[in-house]
Amino acid sequence: MNKLILVLVLSGFGLGGVQLIDVPSDEPATKLAVVNHWINKAEVETDKSDPVQFDLKLTVPMPTPGYELKVDEVSKPDNSGHIVVKITGTPPDGMVAQVITNAETTAKLGSLKLGRYAIEIWYRKADQKTYELRDVLMYDAR
Repeated sequence: MNKLILVLVLSGFGLGGVQLIDVPSDEPATKLAVVNHWINKAEVETDKSDPVQFDLKLTVPMPTPGYELKVDEVSKPDNSGHIVVKITGTPPDGMVAQVITNAETTAKLGSLKLGRYAIEIWYRKADQKTYELRDVLMYDAR
């Protein structure tokens, strides 16, 4: 059975409101801190087609029950194995309990060549125009 093997989960941002800064500061950094992961679970599923097709099933925390996640875009890998997945989260209508719950979505990666892939997971709420980088996953395709 062909499958991708998770090598390393790199970075991500939790629900704590941390956002990327578009332009780095001119101030020199004094520390480098590991960022908490956003993705709770990442599973790779395959089908038996030729070539094999890969799907990336993601489980992520949402601030309330009932969030719907939609994959807006999955880029083709570039020459260095970089893939970008863009996801939009839509909150439920009406009042709901403020309880962190998991939501799931699946990104169709398609067929992949042998090699290492860095998959960036970008997220935005439905009412936002811009995406935030939330996590990076590294996989070896064998």
